[in-house]
Formats: sequence, structure tokens, C-alpha cells
Amino acid sequence: MIPGINFQPWKGENFGIGKYGRLLIVGESHYTEDDPKYDNPNELTTEVVQKFIDGEYDISFYRNLGLLFNKEDRYELWKNVAFTNAIQRGLHDARTQPEKEDIETVIPAFWKLIEE
Repeated sequence: MIPGINFQPWKGENFGIGKYGRLLIVGESHYTEDDPKYDNPNELTTEVVQKFIDGEYDISFYRNLGLLFNKEDRYELWKNVAFTNAIQRGLHDARTQPEKEDIETVIPAFWKLIEE
């Protein structure tokens, strides 16, 4: 666990040893729709990506990015990379704009991730 990071990053099983090396993909934010189950978000990123890989979620961001890297296997990318979101607070939905305080979390979180 990385102190100071609300959404702990996803690390695929082949991160650092797979064909993409130590590739870190950075998204913007999670959309939590103010769901109370996201009050403790530490494992949200890893949970969402794993559920995508397991076929429980079909999220266009993960699907399309996976297909961009490998048009035959949309899951292969996620087994070989790390992924995180820059903003350290869940936004309500995709139409919600981050506030100034949200944007201010990006740079400190980014450097903590790089150090890790």
C-alpha cells in the first residue's frame, strides 16, 4: 500500500516482466456516484480492473484501451501494466468536473506512484 494514495494502483500479474515492461497507465478519476461502498476507496481500482478481467464489468475505457494494444485480446494489456487514476477523490459521474482541490491532489499522488 502506498501512503497518501487513496486509490491504490492496479498491478497486473506480469507488470515489470511482461512485454510492456513497467508501463503505468494514468486515467483521470473514478466515478463513484456517491455510493457509500466507496467511502474506503483503497482497493477500488484493483477491484474494478479485476472485475473487468473476470467479465463482471464491461467498461468501455478498459475494453477500448485493451483493444488498442491488442485487437485480439482486450484483457492482455491489463495483465501486463499498472493502472491508476490521477485524481484522489471519486467524482460523481463522467459529467462531473474535478474541483480545484481535486486537481491539487494529482501532482503529489503522481510522484508517490513514481517513487513506488
